[in-house]
Amino acid sequence: MVATVPSQGQVIFGKSNGPEFLQEVYTAVTYHNKSPDFYEEVKIKLPAKLTVNHHLLFTFYHISCQQKQGNSVESLLGYSWLPILLNERLQTGSYCLPVALEKLPPNYSMHSAEKVPSQNPPIKWAEGHKGVFNIEVQAVSSVHTQDNHLEKFFTLCHSLESQVTFPIRVLDQKISESALEHELKLSIICLNSSRLEPLVLFLHLVLDKLFQLFVQPMVIAGQPANFSQFAFESVVVTANSLHNSKGLGKDQHGRNCLLASYVHYVFRLPEPQRDMPKSGTATPTALLQDSK
Repeated sequence: MVATVPSQGQVIFGKSNGPEFLQEVYTAVTYHNKSPDFYEEVKIKLPAKLTVNHHLLFTFYHISCQQKQGNSVESLLGYSWLPILLNERLQTGSYCLPVALEKLPPNYSMHSAEKVPSQNPPIKWAEGHKGVFNIEVQAVSSVHTQDNHLEKFFTLCHSLESQVTFPIRVLDQKISESALEHELKLSIICLNSSRLEPLVLFLHLVLDKLFQLFVQPMVIAGQPANFSQFAFESVVVTANSLHNSKGLGKDQHGRNCLLASYVHYVFRLPEPQRDMPKSGTATPTALLQDSK
């Protein structure tokens, strides 16, 4: 099997005895096995900007033990692929993908292998389009949260700070401008349900956003929106959760090290006149007052 990231050049990490980056990587060949297991781990450097066109492409070959004259030892069996993004989120976890037995159609990567639209002529699949190739994808990222609660919170905060077109998509949900205030309040409450590991990774950003919402009242669709109480309670719950977590270290005074470092090195009280989010559909009241 060959794994590649099409149109991205050399982004696959090589082994210690070869080039630093590769464009494709081969797995080992299994002898006389119709259901082979591939134990190779392929590490890929994600592009800074991901689009719906980015995907992992897998090519399967049969290797002949005896080469016939004029023929290659490699016989193409089929292809499968996995889009890296789904609804603007990384696809991680375990997947069972179908394998196409012939050349893939144009723009195949715009769809998942399981949900390719009907083609003319139709694509021929192994086992009648059933999943036959199992793969597990894990992501190590300081950009992608990989947590639904954090993802929703950051996306809704972004809609307050920037020019956006409603409705906006958050995970599998479409949110209108009239529902933005309610959904943001829910997302603030649900921050307590975030997994500890991603919460720790994005802690400084989460707390910065909460303090900003606590200090700066907003106007959404021409109506005032106040998130102060929700933001304050979320800060308290988050701090208490981190402080009581047995897996996180404390300093000599019994303070959580993450919270202490945030207060000492990162925290500053947002100033409405300077730290104003960009004007957009949802505009801070202080900005409205300045423009009068």
